[in-house]
Amino acid sequence: MQEGANTGYPRYWHGYLVLLKPLLILFDIKEIRLLFQTAFFISLAVLIGLWSCWHGRKGIAASVALVASIILLGGADATATLPIFFSFIIAVLSMIAVTVLMKKSSKAELAQNLISIFLITGACTVYFDFFDNPILTLCFPLSAIVVFSTDRFSMRKMLKLLVICSLVWAVGYGCVWFAKWALATAFTDRNVIQEAVSQAAFRTGIDESAQEYGSSPLLAIAENLQVLGFVKWLLFVAFAIAAIALVIEACKAFRAPQAKPVLVKMLFLGAISLIPFLWFLVVSNHSYIHAGIISYRNMVVSFYCLLMIPAFLGNTIGGVHVQPHESVRELANREDDNEDFSRIEAK
Repeated sequence: MQEGANTGYPRYWHGYLVLLKPLLILFDIKEIRLLFQTAFFISLAVLIGLWSCWHGRKGIAASVALVASIILLGGADATATLPIFFSFIIAVLSMIAVTVLMKKSSKAELAQNLISIFLITGACTVYFDFFDNPILTLCFPLSAIVVFSTDRFSMRKMLKLLVICSLVWAVGYGCVWFAKWALATAFTDRNVIQEAVSQAAFRTGIDESAQEYGSSPLLAIAENLQVLGFVKWLLFVAFAIAAIALVIEACKAFRAPQAKPVLVKMLFLGAISLIPFLWFLVVSNHSYIHAGIISYRNMVVSFYCLLMIPAFLGNTIGGVHVQPHESVRELANREDDNEDFSRIEAK
């Protein structure tokens, strides 16, 4: 790599170079791409294996939805793109961590362990990712909590956990990023903090100079959808099916209030599926300019969540949301889980 190739981006950590430069001594670019793709697919296979073994049919459904989303939204190609690879691998590794913690952690430690994972994930994302698809590392592990929680938390407390995990991810991301600005300003002759703030205004479309690109929040969404080609119609169909599933479950919850937890989980997934579009609205200039190269892949998490929403239909037995693999004894102990979470909050 040429010296000074990243001098125009001192606000980023460029952590991917920590791995890439040593690898360039031993391999050429094509071989490194193959290594990265192999690492990604091995990690994905591990995740699918855990889901399928530990969560039965729900795990298989989630695996199919995830693989389909990755294929349709260009995830396989992204993992061969050296900087973009890290968004996807961190997302998969964080889902593996969440899956293992939800299976192996004690009831008293689970919430605290999940919060720690999101803090670490946010910090690692901003270090390795080149502002390509950072929200994947937030949305995918959030969806894993919702899909595989097996009602260990009440719906109100799950919402609280999801919000806390999101905020902690943002703290990890923001603090580590600001540390780079501060260090670069302190040890170079450039005011990187000022440059970063200026770029933030430009990328969000606040700066008037950003209007020269003809971008706007709605145009950013439209441009990213346009890039999908025929896949955008599949995304619209997924939205429609998810909406129908939500209406059906809402009718069931109206007639039988004990079915409400299933509906709430489906709504959580629906909310997570909208985060990429919120990202397009907030970072409109960046999303518009890089739609055809980078940002459209954020919608892979939208596709996944939308595909998972209908999977919850028909999983209410006797008013209790159950996983196919759960035993009667596990169902009988449900109420104790919420009490344990309350003790965590009390601490």
